[in-house]
Amino acid sequence: MDFTNWYQENYPYLSGHGLWLRGNELNTISAREWDSRPFRVLISRLSTYRDTVDSFTHTLLYQLISRIDGAFPDLAWLPPPKDAALFDRDNIPWLLGATSKRPGRDFSVIALSLSIVQEMVNIPAMLERSGIPLSHGERTADPACPLVILGGASALYTSALFCDDPLIDGVFIGEDASTISGLFKLIREGLAAGSGRAEILDRLTGVPGFFIPKHFPRTRVFHAATISGAQLLTSGPVLTDVTAVGRGHLQISEGCACFCGFCAESFVRKPYRELDADTVRSAALDAKKNMAVYDCELYSFNFSMHRNWYRIQADLASLFPSIGLKSQRFDAIANDAGLLDWLHALDTGVSVDFLAHQWEAARRFDDAGHCAGTVKGAGTCRFCGACASDETRQRITALPERAPFPASELRRRMASWREAERLFHFRVAVLEKAAGLPRAIVGIALGRALMRVDERLVEG
Repeated sequence: MDFTNWYQENYPYLSGHGLWLRGNELNTISAREWDSRPFRVLISRLSTYRDTVDSFTHTLLYQLISRIDGAFPDLAWLPPPKDAALFDRDNIPWLLGATSKRPGRDFSVIALSLSIVQEMVNIPAMLERSGIPLSHGERTADPACPLVILGGASALYTSALFCDDPLIDGVFIGEDASTISGLFKLIREGLAAGSGRAEILDRLTGVPGFFIPKHFPRTRVFHAATISGAQLLTSGPVLTDVTAVGRGHLQISEGCACFCGFCAESFVRKPYRELDADTVRSAALDAKKNMAVYDCELYSFNFSMHRNWYRIQADLASLFPSIGLKSQRFDAIANDAGLLDWLHALDTGVSVDFLAHQWEAARRFDDAGHCAGTVKGAGTCRFCGACASDETRQRITALPERAPFPASELRRRMASWREAERLFHFRVAVLEKAAGLPRAIVGIALGRALMRVDERLVEG
């Protein structure tokens, strides 16, 4: 069943005008490919869109699954309380694919992402309100019921779910990209061969880190000796949220090299592994081109432990106006005076310089330019602050509307300008069906399109 019509009629009444359920983000597979991709995986967060939009594990999982032949991944979230009431009023399943608008029962697999242990309390309600039995035995007896598999950062701490008739069908512990891809490929192959649920689950127990959550399960988690480039987020969905758009997460290491007795990371994430600087830079360029990333958040438990950390920073500082650094021990900063200088530079110097450049560029409007706040022509100034005076603002907003041209013409003009250092301004008209999207999302989509036209813009 397709709930697209319901969404079109009700999205104005949903939280945030229904942007969280809009779907069709950049780098997602179109709903038109539903029929041609028989292996369908619904990646569901156990919290709301607003609470998980800063996370990137579900977008990375989407990227991995989308690269499997015949796979159709989709994303789902726990409906906010206000929206859940509307769902219940109209008998809409809580597990609902954002792009496909298909219910959870139409998918082959429901992949639950558990970030924190407390989210487990949401599993029964999400399954029950989606028409999926809470019993492993009942799901096994229903051939139309999808497999329910749980993974994520807190998958190791799910012992509350262990019983003879568990709430979920399987648990996966681990982060290795090749292992995760292999797990879903096994499910796809089993379904294609007509294998039953029990047979598929039995085969999955041979995957390192996977187990059926019955009493006292056993498994062995696999940690690769090196980090694969496939584990980096370079072409995942760009979610339509202004707080997350343009932000990318780039992993530079896995685990921790220390053995501190007060920290589980030192023991559950061994061995400590690093990505070489060239791979990091290549992944950063891909993320910038495919996801229009301008704020690069480095993902690492202790970023300054990386043997090539200073080189990585020098490489990335030339590519991004803003670099985020998280997860660092204070004693490492105290023992490296140069590190503190880098932190100050990245926190204030690069970002402020970039903003100052944008400010100066915004002030230099001429008769061939236009106001950044203008959408349809004269008299639509939105007081964005770019104009230095009222006189300048009046002159710019009074410019006549120029003849529009399609994106194909923009690409043609850019191709003719590649050999010349030319600065150009243009205005974008948004189609009616895209109305309601934040302007930042439109800007990201445009930046991504331009970088795909001219590779020089990626490093520029």
